[in-house]
Amino acid sequence: MVYIGGLHMKQFYIQLKNAFFGQELDFRVKIFNLLAIASALNSIVMAVISVVNGAGLANTLLNTSLFLLAALLLYYTAKSKRYELCYMITIIVVFILLFPLLFFSSGGYHSGMPSFFIFAVVFTVYMVSGRKMLVMTLLESAVYVGICLWAYNHPESVHTFDTEAAILSDIITGFLAVSLILGVTMYIQFLMYRKQQELLEQAREQADAASRAKGAFLANMSHEIRTPINMMLGMNEMIMRESTVEHITEYAENIQTAGEMLLDIISNILDMSKIESGKLELYEKPYRTASLLSDMAQMGGKQIEKKKLAFLKEVDESIPSVLEGDETRIKQIITNFIGNAVKYTAVGSVTFSAKQKPDSEPGSILLCLSVADTGIGVKEENLGLLFEAFGRVDLPAHRNIEGTGLGLAIAKELTESMGGRIFVESVWGKGSTFGVEIPQKIKNTAPIGAGYIESEAKAQRQEESFLAPKGKILAVDDNVENLEVVKSLLRRTMLQIATAGSGSEALQKVQENQYHVILIDYMMPDMDGVETLRRMREQNLIADTAVIALTANTIAGTKEMFLREGFSGCLTKPIMWQELEAVLLSCLPVEIVTKSVPVPTEQLIADEVKQVLEKDLIQHDISLSEGLHFLNGDILQYKKRAMFFTEGFAETKNRAEKLHADKNFESLAFIIHSLKSNAHALGALDLYNTAARMEKRCRDSAYIESAMPLLLLEWNRTNDGLLRFVSTLDNLLPDLPHEYSGQALDVCKSRALAAIAAYRWKEAKKELSVLLSSAQDNSVKERLEKVLIAVEHMKFEQAEALFEEYLRTKERDGHV
Repeated sequence: MVYIGGLHMKQFYIQLKNAFFGQELDFRVKIFNLLAIASALNSIVMAVISVVNGAGLANTLLNTSLFLLAALLLYYTAKSKRYELCYMITIIVVFILLFPLLFFSSGGYHSGMPSFFIFAVVFTVYMVSGRKMLVMTLLESAVYVGICLWAYNHPESVHTFDTEAAILSDIITGFLAVSLILGVTMYIQFLMYRKQQELLEQAREQADAASRAKGAFLANMSHEIRTPINMMLGMNEMIMRESTVEHITEYAENIQTAGEMLLDIISNILDMSKIESGKLELYEKPYRTASLLSDMAQMGGKQIEKKKLAFLKEVDESIPSVLEGDETRIKQIITNFIGNAVKYTAVGSVTFSAKQKPDSEPGSILLCLSVADTGIGVKEENLGLLFEAFGRVDLPAHRNIEGTGLGLAIAKELTESMGGRIFVESVWGKGSTFGVEIPQKIKNTAPIGAGYIESEAKAQRQEESFLAPKGKILAVDDNVENLEVVKSLLRRTMLQIATAGSGSEALQKVQENQYHVILIDYMMPDMDGVETLRRMREQNLIADTAVIALTANTIAGTKEMFLREGFSGCLTKPIMWQELEAVLLSCLPVEIVTKSVPVPTEQLIADEVKQVLEKDLIQHDISLSEGLHFLNGDILQYKKRAMFFTEGFAETKNRAEKLHADKNFESLAFIIHSLKSNAHALGALDLYNTAARMEKRCRDSAYIESAMPLLLLEWNRTNDGLLRFVSTLDNLLPDLPHEYSGQALDVCKSRALAAIAAYRWKEAKKELSVLLSSAQDNSVKERLEKVLIAVEHMKFEQAEALFEEYLRTKERDGHV
């Protein structure tokens, strides 16, 4: 075995390779080392050939000097890492000074030296960049051209070869040496480039894997965090609804604000992750412009009202009524703007503006939305930092202002992803204006007109709630608290809500009962929501039942995934009662639903009438104020609830007595539970408390036996009180309508138009069916039937035109 200085030859080779061609070295450094080694070897070869060809001692010494210089430069660069200096030494000393000497000592242009001039220029282009490279290559070219011209005019200055054979030998050696050096260099360069590309590809794959892992982690984290928040906000919603104590309500409102802020932070982090991974998706669809502007104004108004600031709105009434774009992302951007304005404005006002500009694309406009405030403003030198992720401008001065610094960065990315631009104008100490200009396609050129916010807000209030005592809902979730949240949120709708703690239990319940709507949590152990739905369909258990997925997953494409799997829709946790009721309202059969509308003045009773009714009811331990509290003071809706209770009293009570006699306490518990909920909604406090105690101890047969007479007594007293209430109310207020006015049908019209404009087939069909069933005039029925047929055939533009014609006819003729 061969050893050099105690090292194995292979180890010595590896050390040399790492020293001159290690992966950590810059690409140009490797090329320099390669060319320097090749030049050193070439100089030795040329020195030997110069002796053979009789080029003279000077030429031999010059080639030897080149070898020594190349070796020294290699050693110096490896030790000092001063690569640029070595490049310049090589170019100036070797190429500009020594190469001309070699040229004159070895035959001039009748030799192989012109080939090395090419090598010198190529080396310079490789090693030096920018203006320096241009200057040095021009200088080299000028020197080489100059010495060739000098040799031509002064041939005596050139040491020529003695024979033609020597000249030919030197020329062949020169171009072969240069060709070999450059060829090997380029080949090795390609190898290094390929290796580098492989490393980059590996790095990209690793980055993609890390990104996927991060995405999965964030999705799981989102679910794990949103689940307890769902429970917290759901229960807190019930506190705000039911509490009549002012300071308790204030506490609950603070909890709601903190919970919503936490949700915003989670959503922002997830959005930023999607943006960084390039997986942020946009979902463009038609939307009602008035609805978008109204939503943004209402969201802003709530925040601004808390800060006691003035809220001004400037809206161009000529903006088209229906546009196409990502409505949700636009709301997110403006919500961030309004949130910032409120944070940094102590006194004064916040102004929301909506305008339009012509777009370069035909059939589109630039929707211009902005939020201006009279707050502290931003210093000019800090404007560029506003849209950086996690950036907080002038943080020491604003440590009391909460936030992650992600909102504006996300707004910028969202705007640019929609093909728009974002801008900011600010004067330090006077306020700021944040705005966007986003291209949107025009789907209906009719302008939104005046009063858009008020009309849209009214329509939204009309959709707030409903009563459906015959509606049957199954809620499926492995988390008991989540089931309680759903039941609490839907308490005032009087729906019959059954629950299941697993997919298996849900299958069993669906086999035994028919439900109008099933709510299924996506992530459950053993059998998740998708698998549960699949098995229900395989067993033909839910042919006409709407199934809604409940999920804490906010990753892009989640909703589309559920729709592909066969769900009728999905709700994101934490579940908000407005969204939950809206989804159920779109799924429940029309004939079992009584829709709530804003309480007309005539349905709010005068104090003296209320006192008479309260006096009668309190004798039966029923609090009218408590019952009206759940219904925003709507006496007609309270009357309806009372009538629901009294109409089902005899049948339900007889069933309860039979179950008690049969000792079937498990089934009795269901009736008691339903009775408890209804009693609470009506303000029948004694009946509610008795039923609540019995429900908790339904397995204690001795307790049930002793408590049952008291329950029946309270039940009878409540029924008597409500019967007396209905009779007294009819006597005191004979003009009170027995049904809602045409406002409910107006709600249907608004919903139908919005559903058609947004291409929502199922919702449009439901609302049109309601209008058809209420129509009295045959010509009106024919028009509505045409609209319904167009919707069923997915011809939404035709349906929209027909429906607008129907509305115009209604306004002109006064038909329903």
